[in-house]
Amino acid sequence: MAEKPLVSVVIPTYNRAGTIARAIESVMRQSHRPLEIIVVDDGSSDGTLRAIDCNAYPLPLTLISLSRNQGAAAARNHGIAMAQGVYVAFLDSDDEWHPDKITRQLRALATAGPAFGSCYTGIARLGEDGRLCGLSRAIAAGDLRLALFNHNLIGSASGLLVTRALLRAVGGFDRTLASCQDWDLCIRLADRTRFACVPEPLTLLHIAREGRISSNGHARLSGYLQLYRMHLRGPFKSGRVDTAVFRTNLGEIFMQLGRPDYAARQFAAIWRAKPWSVKRMTLLALAWSGIGAVHYFRAAAWLNRVEMRLRLSPIAAASTRVPLAPRGRRP
Repeated sequence: MAEKPLVSVVIPTYNRAGTIARAIESVMRQSHRPLEIIVVDDGSSDGTLRAIDCNAYPLPLTLISLSRNQGAAAARNHGIAMAQGVYVAFLDSDDEWHPDKITRQLRALATAGPAFGSCYTGIARLGEDGRLCGLSRAIAAGDLRLALFNHNLIGSASGLLVTRALLRAVGGFDRTLASCQDWDLCIRLADRTRFACVPEPLTLLHIAREGRISSNGHARLSGYLQLYRMHLRGPFKSGRVDTAVFRTNLGEIFMQLGRPDYAARQFAAIWRAKPWSVKRMTLLALAWSGIGAVHYFRAAAWLNRVEMRLRLSPIAAASTRVPLAPRGRRP
């Protein structure tokens, strides 16, 4: 039997003293071996590295401390440079993995064949109260170039597993982007490789309230506009790609920034393309009403919960089939 490949797990972190141990523990529980863990502290000021007890973990654990905050893209690139594994997986320091995530991804890649150098999983999102607030299954595989122009179907770098050779060939993450670095990376990877997927939500994201309604709206807007200029303008203008998801997200960013007038323009465009969509009509009405960001996101979250309940039962059932908190502990 062939020797199992070494997988390097890169965990970028910034001021996550309260969650970094949980992230590392979820890697320690992985059924795949061998693994190495590389934690890159991006200039934290809250003692994040002091919250890590290296002696408590049986796996190789490397700690890298950057002297100043450089952003998640730079932190991940430092991790890639240190990685020794055949594959590299990324885990944000406030996220978690199901114990079989890496095993299932490697199995999917082996089944798919040598043309597949990257794999992603479905994602479950939890709010601050621990309740499920979002669920997406990974269903697209193969050549994802056009699909990735439509939207970031990978969802998060925390669900991604890529060969180290490919990451180095594309130059890693783009540090010049204010946001959307994982989306940009996957677009560039798609030019060189095919993607395998594991449908179940083996990646668990913890979504804090301030992650949505915060000053980061300017960074999100900058990243989206940069990505449009770099990758999306041509496919959008040629009509090869539906712009609805991009416009919806752009409208959300404008709501976050307190510009419902700009948001209404985006929502109006997607509503005109599908005027029978209740969700699109509701988003447009919310923007026209001039409500603030807090009330908008509450209403949008309610719409998402309704949409989840109306989905086919196999999708909703995935959250119960995949136990993300072993030993009875609630995430």
